Amino acid sequence: MQAAHFRELENGRFRCDLCCRHCVIAPGEVGFCGVRAVTDDGFITLAFDRIAAAGVDPIEKKPLYHANPGARIFSFAITGCNLACPWCQNHQMSQWPRNHRTPFLPGEKLTPADLVARAVASGCRWIAATYTEPTVFFEYALEVARLARAAGLKNAWVTNGTIEKSPLSELLPLLDSANVDLKCYGDRAAEQILGIRSAHVGETIRAMIDAGVSTEVTTCLVPGFNDAPDHLAKIIAFMASLGPAGIWHVSRYHPMYQWDAPPTEVASLASAVSAGRAAGIPFIYVGNARFLLGNARLDGGENTACPVCDALLVTRRGYTVGACRVTPAGTCPDCGAQIPGVWG
Repeated sequence: MQAAHFRELENGRFRCDLCCRHCVIAPGEVGFCGVRAVTDDGFITLAFDRIAAAGVDPIEKKPLYHANPGARIFSFAITGCNLACPWCQNHQMSQWPRNHRTPFLPGEKLTPADLVARAVASGCRWIAATYTEPTVFFEYALEVARLARAAGLKNAWVTNGTIEKSPLSELLPLLDSANVDLKCYGDRAAEQILGIRSAHVGETIRAMIDAGVSTEVTTCLVPGFNDAPDHLAKIIAFMASLGPAGIWHVSRYHPMYQWDAPPTEVASLASAVSAGRAAGIPFIYVGNARFLLGNARLDGGENTACPVCDALLVTRRGYTVGACRVTPAGTCPDCGAQIPGVWG
């Protein structure tokens, strides 16, 4: 299928303008993601109709804590990613195209209409492009979002935030909620490992919030990558700058793929939570550490409290939601404070 968002260059080359990498791709080659290629047919995407994963999840798994707590969300992915994080938890899917270098991606052949029909049949109110990086299968994900909106579903993306402004502007009117992975911020060494500018991710987060998209942010605290106090302080400062819209998930890293540091220590998670609260981030959650949440230093890491009156609004245990007291209008029932999210 013909790809979108590119610039044709000399000698048969194309510049991809879908993400902030702006890969220049020669004939017969693919971009960093492994799914955008230059062939005899021009600039094409290989990631249009081969679904590597599709099924129903708790919405809290994304994680989305401010989007109809307790809802089920139909989740889907196509293989590929424009990053190559050495600790990737989904590397079997995300790195498949880069590792195999074949024009044929694995998965079930489903048109966007077929996928949305399956989501509707599942009884879910939400659909999410997730697991890998939806930016690299933008054309498919955008068509799914259009059809899902027409079918009465709400749309969510779980993304690394590297999408460029032009494709993002097409997506935003269709997006209801997002979780953006803020892997680092303002740290040159970390940016070199990822091959991106973290400021670009920050701009994406702000653009989503400004467009009225309920936006949550996740930082996986990876030992030796982003857990140094000065680096963590920059991440926290950015999150605090979001004001009342700041929703931050601090996730525990576990050894995976090519990164063999030990799991994130409780003390590191507790320090991040404490520093975030001191900086004024209104909503902070601890993820991927369920068995640690009884630790006093991490108490309340799954629950939502009102940042104004401290009333307990949503209780959670893992992916199970207990009470949700936020009004359909998105306010605290005790003090009337506005709680960002999708509640109705």
